[in-house]
Amino acid sequence: MLEGLEPPVKIGACKIRTIHDALKPEDQEMLKKALANPLWTHSGLARELCDRGLQISDQALRMHRLGRCTCARKS
Repeated sequence: MLEGLEPPVKIGACKIRTIHDALKPEDQEMLKKALANPLWTHSGLARELCDRGLQISDQALRMHRLGRCTCARKS
């Protein structure tokens, strides 16, 4: 009866994912492209996004880009 009973996997919040999910689809695509573009430094992209009203730290960008945020654990 209780075979396979396991606690749920909790996925914490990733600031980048949270902001991404709140954007319009066209803005989501632009953010994805910017995150993948190696010409954007973490601090440069964070500064530009903050200038556009999105409060994202360079550290959050760095962790997301390196796959060290909760998105990497999301199944």
